[in-house]
Amino acid sequence: MTTTVKSGWIHGLVSFSGTGSYPVRTQVSLPHGTYNSADLAGMDEEQSWLASAAHELGHAAAHLRYGVHVMSVDLYRSVDLWDSESPRAEVSTWMTNDQLTSRGALVASAAGERAQDRWLREKGLWTPVRSLEVEVAARTDRFSVVRMDPRVGFGDTEIDYADLMAEADAVLADFWTRLEACVPALLAAGSWSGDEVASRLGVVNPPAPS
Repeated sequence: MTTTVKSGWIHGLVSFSGTGSYPVRTQVSLPHGTYNSADLAGMDEEQSWLASAAHELGHAAAHLRYGVHVMSVDLYRSVDLWDSESPRAEVSTWMTNDQLTSRGALVASAAGERAQDRWLREKGLWTPVRSLEVEVAARTDRFSVVRMDPRVGFGDTEIDYADLMAEADAVLADFWTRLEACVPALLAAGSWSGDEVASRLGVVNPPAPS
């Protein structure tokens, strides 16, 4: 597959069967072949679960910033870490119809991978290959954003996903000290209510829509 670059997005480096080329921003030279997250990450199971906890806390922090009620954050340790068919973690929220289609919802979707990438950097675990794995693992989040707002794309549409990532970075900067401290605690607990997450992040969980 030919590799092309559009506004910093690399098209053709990664592809999925059924969806074609998957744009990424991390330039990595990999031998041609098929990879899964375990191949790319090269981290032990504990490190990988901590990175997943950071990812979900990033989503939660951004949702809270934009006034969304968070119901819970859950890590499913019983799921095989590298099972790509089953969710291993999730944030449950309760949003109004307006919130579902808001800019904040788009930014919150991007905040998971940005929190995971920053956590790797802060812990001295970041490598270009691991950064690429973070992008690959975020495909469900990215695809959901494009479904929510078809104006979003990767270097060739009205709203560039890179702008959502930059906005997510700004939101996470305000939460980072608390969020980073939450990562091992969430992994140990396995599940927190939205109120617990909000309290640990130093904010109030907005009320659920009536």
